[in-house]
Amino acid sequence: MGAVYKGFQEKLGRSIAIKLLPAELSADQQFVSRFEREAKTLAKLQHPGIVSIHDFGQTGDGHLYFVMEYVEGTDLRRILEGPGLQPEQALEIIAQICEALHAAHRQGVIHRDIKPANILLTTDGRVKLADFGLARPDREEHEALTLSNISLGTPDYMAPEQRHGQTDLRADIYALGVMLYEMLTGQLPQGAWAPPSRRVQVDVRIDEVVIKALQHEPGLRYQQASEMKTDVDDIRSSAIETAVPPAAPPRSRRILWAALITAIALVAAAAFWFVEKSRLISAVNEDSKAPAKTHLRLDPVPPQTVAPLSSMDEALFGYDWQYKTTIPPDSGRPAYAYERGLFFEKMARFTAWGISRPGSGRGRPPASEPCKSISNSRTPT
Repeated sequence: MGAVYKGFQEKLGRSIAIKLLPAELSADQQFVSRFEREAKTLAKLQHPGIVSIHDFGQTGDGHLYFVMEYVEGTDLRRILEGPGLQPEQALEIIAQICEALHAAHRQGVIHRDIKPANILLTTDGRVKLADFGLARPDREEHEALTLSNISLGTPDYMAPEQRHGQTDLRADIYALGVMLYEMLTGQLPQGAWAPPSRRVQVDVRIDEVVIKALQHEPGLRYQQASEMKTDVDDIRSSAIETAVPPAAPPRSRRILWAALITAIALVAAAAFWFVEKSRLISAVNEDSKAPAKTHLRLDPVPPQTVAPLSSMDEALFGYDWQYKTTIPPDSGRPAYAYERGLFFEKMARFTAWGISRPGSGRGRPPASEPCKSISNSRTPT
């Protein structure tokens, strides 16, 4: 209610805030008396978490006003509508407000309009509680001032009994519960509201604080702001117990991990292929150092002395043979030497000159006639 202006006090060289109330309020003498009495009470409140009152009065135009401490910073409403708060920050702010309210309640001062717009935050992070309902009538003045459409508080933050004109310090605690819920979830606890931990990732014990502060029956709420602060401080000083599992990583991170795993698999496959290839190349190189091997060569001999191909095939390739040496054809003795062994590349390879049936002698092929090559890949039995 009213408008707030920034001013400068020349004698003291400091910035101040000036709040002007609507002129029609000054027509009600009962309200004016109440305003002066409460202004004097609030001026005595000296607490780091409460905006100080420097002066009060009435202008020539009939506006009631009071001069108060100017706070360099912003209000909680703008923060909630902007970047928002982390749970740890919300609990720290609530703890500071509870401390300031407890100091005011001990002196019989009830705020009656706790809401984010009346919570000021300085540039160094301190909380300042402003606008202690200086223009708010109490229960006795309700009927007279309702005719002037005077609001008793902000509906979204009012306790149920406050709507019926019954206000005590527990109404401030109810408003604290509403504000804490809003700071945590970004929503007001209206209708069948769910506990904070079911909407956001916060300590499940915060649910108990909010539920207790928002009880419709004043006797079931915290009876002192200091009690609420104690529970909040306990949560702040201990480990966080979350009610919901950690959120799944963003889709971009999942894609990145999948790509990384795929790349690792490809690198492993390439390494395995390279090792196998190197092993095969090494084996071939070792084999190339052995004596030269030739295909079976049958020099032409008279037909009656040459064993049939089928018999030759059975005789030479019925076992696993490994080539050992080659004897030149001019050495005058059978030109083959074999040893029972490992079948090399599933093919018997050797050189022979003048192979014939037993006792048929050896033939010598004419030098001009070509040799035939025979190879067999039948698996040995």
